[in-house]
This record gives sequence, C-alpha cells and structure tokens, in this order.
Amino acid sequence: MAKALLLVDDLFFSVQLETAARIVGLEPLAGPGPGMVKALADPDLRLVVLDLAVRARPWAEVLAEVRAAREDVPVVAYGPHVDVEARRAAEAAGATRVVTKRQLVTDLPGLLREMAFGQQG
Repeated sequence: MAKALLLVDDLFFSVQLETAARIVGLEPLAGPGPGMVKALADPDLRLVVLDLAVRARPWAEVLAEVRAAREDVPVVAYGPHVDVEARRAAEAAGATRVVTKRQLVTDLPGLLREMAFGQQG
C-alpha cells in the first residue's frame, strides 16, 4: 500500500491529515520521531507532508534529512500564512510544493491525491 509520512506534531491536525490520507488510499506514517528513518526507507512511500511549525526539530533539518534520503518523493510543506519567509525557505530547500495551512485544508484529500498519485480531484 502507498504510504504518506506526516511530519506534524499538532495532534488535532494530524488526525485530520491521517483521515484524509486514508480517504485517498495512503497509509499514514507518523513522524518526525524515531520512525522517520524507517519510513523514508520504505519503497512504498509516496508523499511527505511537513509542518513548517513542527516543534520536535527545526523543520529545515527535517526537510534536509528527507531530501538526503528520498529526492524522488514529493514533499508538501505548509505553514502559517504570515510566515512568508519560512515558506520561501522551504521551497528553496527542496519542498516540492509549499502552501499555507489554509490552502492545505481547503482541499486536503485532493492535494494529497494529486501529490502522491499525480491525480487531480
């Protein structure tokens, strides 16, 4: 089964992301804890979702680790609309797509499906 690594430490939003991932046919893998290395090595990994407000580790370190392990997997990074600098930095650091949290939530299943499988809608 195709999988999505969710590098989010907001418990409430992570539930929403996990639900949306399952709806589109992705098995959600939680992070950014110790399971991240194992998840990045999984050949079924199709998508990484990174919260730019993640508190476990600086997001730039997390994104660098993701990119070092898997250049082939799309990374959707999201953050607050007011943090334009972080979103620009994430794009420069290798995130495939960078959106505000509001943009992500607007069509969560659609965005996950598009990024993981190349399908719109």
